[in-house]
Amino acid sequence: MNINELNQITQTIEGYPVKDLRWLPLDTIIVGLVKCPYMGKDTLNDGYVSGMWRRNGSPTNKIKGFDHLYLDIPK
Repeated sequence: MNINELNQITQTIEGYPVKDLRWLPLDTIIVGLVKCPYMGKDTLNDGYVSGMWRRNGSPTNKIKGFDHLYLDIPK
């Protein structure tokens, strides 16, 4: 995963915006912020929550199980 690929990712498959994505090679995950309508509060960080994704865009850890938060990775 390189920085140019991360810059192309702007939303989840359901259209929720993501920002500040970084690749952590040691942990082999993508970390960043996602605007989640279920976990986020508009009064706190503008509705963004932290998230972690695998290389294929599937959520891990605290956002696991939220299918709407899969990253929309351009082919």
